[in-house]
Amino acid sequence: DELRGAVDQAMAAGLEDPALEPLQQTCRQLEAALSALQQAVRQENVEALAAAVARSEEVGLPDWAAAEHSRAEELLATLREQKQRAKLSAAAEAAEIRVSDLVRILAEAYATDFAHLEEFQDAHDKLVDQITELTQQAKDSALSEEQTQAYEDTLGGLPDAEPVARANIAAGRFAQAAAELRQRAADRRAFDKRRQETHGALRELVVQAETEQSVQAPYEELGQAIRQAQNLITTSRDFPGGGGADADSPAHQALVSLKQRGDAILEEKRAQEETVQAAETRLREACLADRSSPEALEAALQDIAVKHESGALRRAKVSAPVIESAQRQLHALLRSDLDGHLAAAKAPGSALSAEGGKAIGSARQVLQRMETCRSACPD
Repeated sequence: DELRGAVDQAMAAGLEDPALEPLQQTCRQLEAALSALQQAVRQENVEALAAAVARSEEVGLPDWAAAEHSRAEELLATLREQKQRAKLSAAAEAAEIRVSDLVRILAEAYATDFAHLEEFQDAHDKLVDQITELTQQAKDSALSEEQTQAYEDTLGGLPDAEPVARANIAAGRFAQAAAELRQRAADRRAFDKRRQETHGALRELVVQAETEQSVQAPYEELGQAIRQAQNLITTSRDFPGGGGADADSPAHQALVSLKQRGDAILEEKRAQEETVQAAETRLREACLADRSSPEALEAALQDIAVKHESGALRRAKVSAPVIESAQRQLHALLRSDLDGHLAAAKAPGSALSAEGGKAIGSARQVLQRMETCRSACPD
């Protein structure tokens, strides 16, 4: 008012001074700033009052209306505190609130020097509880990698300050749990890849063995692939973070089913190898008997031939030397019988006698048995 009065008097007196125009401009600015300040005080609007106080300081109003400016600043501080209390209280009491909203509210309150409020601590406690719950979810693999990364980014917005120290400690624990979750996820992907590769290799070997059904099938490779599959099946049941749920997955069930097919093939091969061992034992016993009988040798060789024809020895093979030795021994025994029958047939007077005819018939039977001996076991 004093400045306005002095300027008005100078203008009324017709004083020509270059400083009058700037002073008039200053008066207008001061009056406008004071009017805006008073209006904002009446409205008690934080944003409008903050802008009015800033404008007041800009034009120098505190030098001319210190009391008005001080009251406005005090009111602004009060309104700001009330607003922060309300936001912090609402955040602390909310049944559901996003972690990002809590972090933003706390960071804003700290930046505007309201971390000393009781409501700030209540909101801070709520954030710590939420982070603790998220940490447990990460440990249980209940969060995705994308979710854990998003939460880590959000928690990175917390100020590095004492008022939120417990929240930062909790955030550090969550980061560790998130890193472990990502490692488990990476291990899971690597495991799934190994299982897929093992399934493909095992399937190829199983199909080949089922198709060939011979001693040439890749049984050794099949056995190795089955052992790898069993290891993956066991690992799948005990996989960290996966629980037993993976046992119900299609990939797990497919590998189990394929392994069972492979086991059946190898079991069939083992059974046929046992049959071969028994047949070879029978042949050796017939060959090594004190009084070797051609009938015993014939029966043992015929048994092997029947098993070959029935497919009972598709995946196993009787030792060729064992068969050849038995065939030679049988041939020698039959040759001896043949020579005896031929000698009887060639005896004087036997050509027209019944005994001669019988000897010739017996010789023919022995020759047929010798031929059967050679063709019964081609191996």
